Formats: sequence, C-alpha cells, structure tokens
Amino acid sequence: MCGRFLSVESSAAISEYFGLPQESDSELSSWEPRYNIAPTQVVRVVFQESGSQTARLTVMRWGLVPRWRPERTHSSVMINARAETAADKPSFREAFVARRCIVPMSGFYEWIPITSGQQHSASSKRRRQPYLITPQRSPLLAVAGIWNPPEADTPATVALLTTSANADVVKLHDRMPVLLRRDDWQDWLDPELHDREVVASMMGPIAPQQLESRPVDPAVNSVGAEGPQLLAPWLKADSTDLAASHAPQLFSDDFGS
Repeated sequence: MCGRFLSVESSAAISEYFGLPQESDSELSSWEPRYNIAPTQVVRVVFQESGSQTARLTVMRWGLVPRWRPERTHSSVMINARAETAADKPSFREAFVARRCIVPMSGFYEWIPITSGQQHSASSKRRRQPYLITPQRSPLLAVAGIWNPPEADTPATVALLTTSANADVVKLHDRMPVLLRRDDWQDWLDPELHDREVVASMMGPIAPQQLESRPVDPAVNSVGAEGPQLLAPWLKADSTDLAASHAPQLFSDDFGS
C-alpha cells in the first residue's frame, strides 16, 4: 500500500537522474517541494509514449481512471494496483501491457496504530503514527506505475504498483511500492515490451537493507498538511518499540536543496 509520499527534488534534478531531456513545461519547472502528496493530486511521472524512442518527464493525476469511465470521481480512481494481478484485471490490463511508467519519489509514508495514554484504559484513544521510508544510498526511489492518457476533460492519470513488503518495510505494512532497479528502467518504460514474464521479473520486493524509516510528525495524517516541518523526528513516550530501532536522522542538512 502507498497512500502518501513526498517529492522534493527539482524537475531538472529528476530529469538528470533518469537521463531525460530537460522539459520546458511550466508546471514542471515551477514545481515546489512537496512533503505530503495525496491521491488525486498532481505527481511527476517518467513515461515513454508508443512510437517514441525517448522517455520524458511529465505531470499526471494520481488515481488511474479506467478508459471506459472517463469521469474522474473519488469512486472511480484507483491509486494502487497489485503487481501480482495487474496483468489480468480489466481496469489495469491494457495499461500494464503498454503504458508502464516510473513515479520518482523522495520517500513514502506508512502508518502503524498506536494507543495514547493507559493501554487498558476504557478512554484509550487509537491513532496512527506515520513513518517516513527513504532510500539509504540514493536520492530517489523509482516506483513502478501504469498510466492512462487524457480523455475528454480528464487529464492523464497514474496508479502505483505494489508488491509484498521486504524486510525493511514489513514491520510497518505487508505491502510496499514496487521499486525498480536502475538496470530495469529502460525495459520497464518500453511500450513495445509485452512479455509478461519479463515484466513480472522486475516487480518483486527489493533486497533488504536498502530502505530506512523513522517516525515523523502525525500532522502528516492530514491531507492538508504540507512543509518540511512534517519530517521532524517524532518519538513520543507512547510510541511502540519499533520507533526506537530506527535511525534518528535520514536526511543530510542540504537534502532536497
């Protein structure tokens, strides 16, 4: 599962990282760091159109709209697709075969439930503690996605592919985004690659010890919350032991600059 993420690098930095041509699109060039991106919002996407030899960076709405349902409503968009079944589901099948993409992320969030106050008190209040998950040795995560083109008044839309959590994430959630290896980027984006076995081989959980996580401000729980202050370490007395086992700082002082 992935329901919130951050994307703080400039569009120029993302294009350079993926070896893409620099775009002149105003929405890309004016991108401000985002620390709490939610479904139905604009995200940046690396994609390659059929007939093109070059991938490029663009913007799409997060929440795939099926081709037969062009109206974009909360009930019609799908933010995630399971890697194990995307090739067979009618909502995803066509995009999975020919419209795969990469959603660059600085990190993503997962939540665990914790109890405030006395654990056995009748007045105990359940809440969720967000954790930020980031790469250990690279500035970006290359998350596998699928996309549909714009239709009528509906913009291009994208869904993220998810797989079983690896050892770095499983204590937080049993699912995680499909993270693509650099060697697979070109094949993943190739709209002419239709071999299901080859595509499936790119979508397993990544090896352990490549991701780090830490508790962050519960203000992340609100879709309207935004800003770098959300990444402040958050370790309260009522947090679980899981929080204590993670690194206190994941970002260098100039991260995202």
